Amino acid sequence: IVIQGEAVFVDFDIYAEAKGSNTAIVRKHVVKVLDGKVLSISFKSKVNNAKIDGIQVKPTTSAPPAPTPAAPTVPSPTPPTSTGIYINCGGQELKDSFGNVWSADKYFAGGNLYKVDSKTAITGTTDDMLFIDERFGSFFYEIPVTAGNYEVSLLFAEL
Repeated sequence: IVIQGEAVFVDFDIYAEAKGSNTAIVRKHVVKVLDGKVLSISFKSKVNNAKIDGIQVKPTTSAPPAPTPAAPTVPSPTPPTSTGIYINCGGQELKDSFGNVWSADKYFAGGNLYKVDSKTAITGTTDDMLFIDERFGSFFYEIPVTAGNYEVSLLFAEL
């Protein structure tokens, strides 16, 4: 996974990190956007398919860290803020348990869609609906933002 030209999650294996399928994982990374046009996130398959279930982008005052592998975080949507971008990758608009409205999939090019039954239980989250749709394959997102620092949360579940 490459964010703003920096490889941030190299050799990321959702199934291995989740220790199985239907388990939510959220990976976070702080990035600086200099041009004030787009925040670019690209996904390329190395083994099997690259995939994503959701993208959350929030302005932050934190500076980007030196590049190091990040440990998985506890999957949970962030309580609502007055700003932020929430994208339900591969899916339709929905509202999470905190009241955040996740837009239908947008700002992408490439990839394919996959969806499992809406009754599928996803371990590690109270918001199963965020993890039942996905975009997979080789694709990218170009999310319009102003210049600044952003915390990017990427939501995954091996379905």
